[in-house]
Amino acid sequence: MNSDFLIYTSIGLGLYFLSLVLLTLHARYVDKGYGYVIGHREVGILPTMASIIAGLREGGGLMIWISMGAGLAFGSLWLALGILAGFSLLYLCAGWGRRLAGEENFITLHDLFKYCIGVRTAAISSIIIMLAALGQMAGQLYIVGYVLSEIFNIPAFYGTAATALIVGVYMLVGGYITIVRTDVVQWALITLTIVWPLYLFPVPTLPEISQQMLSVDWLTGLGFFLYATFLILCLPDAWQRLFSTRSPNVAKAGVALAAPFFMVIIPGLIVLGTYLHKAMPDVAPNLLFYAAFTGGVLPPLFLAGLMVLLFSSAMSTLDSQTYVFTSTLARNILKIEEEEDTNFKAYRRIVQWGTVAILATLTCLTLVIGDAMKFIFDSYGFLTLLAPVILLTRLRGTDMHIMNHGTAFALSIGLLLYTFMFVTEMFPTLGHNLIPAGVVTLMLLADWWRIRK
Repeated sequence: MNSDFLIYTSIGLGLYFLSLVLLTLHARYVDKGYGYVIGHREVGILPTMASIIAGLREGGGLMIWISMGAGLAFGSLWLALGILAGFSLLYLCAGWGRRLAGEENFITLHDLFKYCIGVRTAAISSIIIMLAALGQMAGQLYIVGYVLSEIFNIPAFYGTAATALIVGVYMLVGGYITIVRTDVVQWALITLTIVWPLYLFPVPTLPEISQQMLSVDWLTGLGFFLYATFLILCLPDAWQRLFSTRSPNVAKAGVALAAPFFMVIIPGLIVLGTYLHKAMPDVAPNLLFYAAFTGGVLPPLFLAGLMVLLFSSAMSTLDSQTYVFTSTLARNILKIEEEEDTNFKAYRRIVQWGTVAILATLTCLTLVIGDAMKFIFDSYGFLTLLAPVILLTRLRGTDMHIMNHGTAFALSIGLLLYTFMFVTEMFPTLGHNLIPAGVVTLMLLADWWRIRK
């Protein structure tokens, strides 16, 4: 292993961990613990934008985009166009969602569905959100552990356990406001690291990029586009970030500013993946990300930056998804509210110790993950079931109450179908991941037409 790489990585990780310590201490002794719940709706534009970007550009995202750049080059931009479309839909919903969150004290998507549709729909949505969060947390732990095992020649389980321990400590102390602040640090790391490939490595011309996009068959391209569109609209942690903002206008501005950054970040990762594929043609695209750390084809300083970014990205996703899971469990399953001091303490205890239990459990579950890239895509796919519900709710508002039974039934069928396809590995392409969401959409339209008549 290159000694310069180890030195640069140690310095970078040391500075990153120092920032975590300082932010956690600030939350502990300045915020007095009440930032644990959605930052008391005082998050500004910059932290909102940075947090949305950091939440989406997680450790799994780094691996996925580099792997797709190796396999499809700029043909994978169909997924990026879907992300842009998803941000457009999220922007249209952001101000409306934040206004309702302030009026009705929403914290999670469950609260939005409960208010606009009903209890049954909200309950099914909570199960969907928790399943997706579990998959994402397991995927992040697996990736970090695998990279550490490649670099230091240690069992992947040790790296996984160390990452879970670090996340657990600052989640126990800091809470939600610490998540948002560490996301700002990660956003800065992303900006500094991911733009490098655009200057270090050859970038195709616009005609070459267009040709690579058109080389993807239309069904695959459409699957990429729709999957990303649905996913961005339904990300629970993105909605929680919007609910935590100071005002509806801040929520809309945060989404509007986040979208352009992805149009810079994504090409940088694709260029990096293309370069690595040319430098290591014998390595399979889905393993190229791991091989980059031991292949000796990247400059040590850049590789160290990528390593620090991997850690910060994975931990950002872990803390966000852990908060999504535990807050959903405490507020929506165990029915613990957090407005009064007594309930706040119970709520915080559930979130804190739920964090410990979840991280410990998932550390063990990473032992059974095979293809991390496919596992992450399939886990995120659970959330696409919620896309038609969100869109219909945005259009109809509280009129959706009359569709509570039909919506809950449609989501239940979609969830059972997706779970069956997930367990039996019936997702050869991203288009197949959208079949259950398509079923939910058709059932909702049929129920809406029945009620209308």
